[in-house]
Amino acid sequence: MEILPREVDYYSYADDSYVVVHNKDLNQAVSDLERVIVDHVDQLTSVGMIVNNAKTEVIQFLPGSNRIESVNVGGDSVPVLDKFKVLGLTFDSKLCWKAHIDNLKKKLTTANNGVKLIRRKLDAKQTLVVVTAQALSILYYGAAVWLTPGLAKSQ
Repeated sequence: MEILPREVDYYSYADDSYVVVHNKDLNQAVSDLERVIVDHVDQLTSVGMIVNNAKTEVIQFLPGSNRIESVNVGGDSVPVLDKFKVLGLTFDSKLCWKAHIDNLKKKLTTANNGVKLIRRKLDAKQTLVVVTAQALSILYYGAAVWLTPGLAKSQ
């Protein structure tokens, strides 16, 4: 993945790979994306890795109505999603973070229920430690990405 068009960025973490294409020409962006994904899969399989094409996901961050429905990856049509998860962060196509915040609320509700069960056995200091470890780790994971000054108060 060292030779990429300048409009394409590539990131990987463990067994996840991400291709980010930025181009004002939507058709060129789709073409670059399709080609880079196919090249990447070819490189991985050439070194003996198994690629699960069914796990390929595509999201388009684009304001307005100029949206694509799917991309072609090695003969398979991959639908363009409205949201997807990357390392525990939920990205939506409008980058408004509502889906991520909704997931945080669910996680915090579950954590809060767990704390309610065990706090009867803990003193105030121990309860604070548990709540801090549990809740703050959920709230602040990825906050540098999603917790921006422009985030709407309603969220």
